[in-house]
Amino acid sequence: MNRSMLRRTLGLGLGIALLAPFAANGPARAQDGKGSPVKFETKDGVTLQGTFYAGKDSDQPTVLMLHKLKGDSSVGSWTDFAKKLNQAGYSVLTFDFRGHGESKTVDADRFWNKLESPQNVKYLKNPLDGKGQLRDKIDHSEFQPAYYPYLINDIAAAKLYLDQRNDAGKCNSQALIVLGAEDGATLGAMWMAAEWDRHTVAQVGLNGLGRVVYRDPNTDSEGKAQYCAIWLNIKTELAGKYQVRQTLRECLERVGGSKNSTVVSLKNYKVPMWFVCGAENKDDTDSPSVKTSLDMVKLLKGPKPEESKLKHTALKRIVAKVDGAELLDKALPTGDAILKEYLGKLAEDVPANKWSKTDVDTTPSIWLFGNIPFIAKTEKGKAMEHLPITARFLLNP
Repeated sequence: MNRSMLRRTLGLGLGIALLAPFAANGPARAQDGKGSPVKFETKDGVTLQGTFYAGKDSDQPTVLMLHKLKGDSSVGSWTDFAKKLNQAGYSVLTFDFRGHGESKTVDADRFWNKLESPQNVKYLKNPLDGKGQLRDKIDHSEFQPAYYPYLINDIAAAKLYLDQRNDAGKCNSQALIVLGAEDGATLGAMWMAAEWDRHTVAQVGLNGLGRVVYRDPNTDSEGKAQYCAIWLNIKTELAGKYQVRQTLRECLERVGGSKNSTVVSLKNYKVPMWFVCGAENKDDTDSPSVKTSLDMVKLLKGPKPEESKLKHTALKRIVAKVDGAELLDKALPTGDAILKEYLGKLAEDVPANKWSKTDVDTTPSIWLFGNIPFIAKTEKGKAMEHLPITARFLLNP
């Protein structure tokens, strides 16, 4: 395959997770709440750092935790809850988005490549340091508002990492729980929507005109791996700067809406979603975060929520004047509510997908946006294309 043609066609760099070899398939080690530091790298040269907690067994769902923007995954309540989830039997991955926490190192030549990663050059500050050399460090403080949607690609890299762990028998990425805080939740919802447009194929490539051609697409989409989502004070803007309310509504509805929710013409799926908010009292409807989440629940359940069959999509108020990851503080009931009131009851009604091998290293895939295909993963390559953001989402440039 002509890689330069591929890059020019998509106008975006490849997203890749580079991983050390894993052992043959088998059950994961016993959970102990002790995570292992991990690194995985994107094609544009960002080293994402995180912590992986191996779960109880290969069939237990895996939790992908997404911190809020301008924060990181080292917050005490965040790591404490990751350990608590792991001790309850779940595999868990936490990581820092690019430019956050420990994920600030980049391969300068790759990151600042105008052909492969035009968004990095367009939406970040001067690529040169004081000595006139390409910088090998980035920080979210230099991100322009329009750059934040591109952090979805970090989630895609994390999922690829989990799929490879899955194929090593270390977790079950085919029963994925996405837990996001604030605008990390917003990015999570956007990524989940795109996964419902991704399909594995037998072969993929470019023809002589540079157009994507493929063979034998799977009728099931990769979104089928999504078990549920838990949103802690989900936001309608990214980093307090970039408004995505309409995009978020479309994405949430695509992933978790009933067929009667609105007039969206795309097929709606029914991934259960729990919207958790800090509230003034148990009946609060006026707090801004409660209003937002209540609006989203009504959107998903349709004009008559009381008649909706989406039993496990709901709003949960936690009486506390805190938001996001702070809701997971040990002094609050949020953690137990998630484990027992939500995940426990969900498991009784909705069995999670059993472990199965994804063959992710050898299986290509495409995104189908309408009838327009984009290469998502090449054959026999451990690379994910960067999601064509403007082709998928209703966003301002």
